[in-house]
Amino acid sequence: MTDLTVALPSFPDFEGTVRDFSAWHLQAEFLRAAAFELWATAKKAMDDLCSAGKGSRDLRMGQTPPDSAFLATALSSAFLLYGFAMENLIKACIVKKYPSLPRIDAGKMRWDVGDHDLVGLARKAGINLTPGDRLILDTLAKWAVWQGRYPVPMKAPSHTRQRMFHDRAGIEACYLRLSGVLNES
Repeated sequence: MTDLTVALPSFPDFEGTVRDFSAWHLQAEFLRAAAFELWATAKKAMDDLCSAGKGSRDLRMGQTPPDSAFLATALSSAFLLYGFAMENLIKACIVKKYPSLPRIDAGKMRWDVGDHDLVGLARKAGINLTPGDRLILDTLAKWAVWQGRYPVPMKAPSHTRQRMFHDRAGIEACYLRLSGVLNES
């Protein structure tokens, strides 16, 4: 295994980058690509385990054999990344339409829209969502808020654990529809 050195970006024009929709879009693309690869790797490993009779497609956190539990965690991380990708994509739409919406207050970026509320953000961006898009965004928002990051919600009983749906095609289709909105405006 080779060590990897990553140069973190500098932001000489912080405010300009905050208001640059293409920066938000690029980050969305990076997160989406990472989610796609993680999902594909976990899905292949799950298929291999199931073919060998050692796994189950019914992945339940804490209730599955160790290999399957790892895969459930990997898929959970993919959902988290897809949620953050959608958030960045929707924020790109908002920034393109309303460049002054993300405020800079004492050197910190502030949004006057809900944290990780993907449907609310889409509404703010003026994006018309299908019922399927709303379901996907609502589900991914839960993963971004807590389910992909923590074993329990931040406060009980504010959220219930969502069952994973294995519809990467649906998530990708939703992402592409939202990306089309960005390109149209």
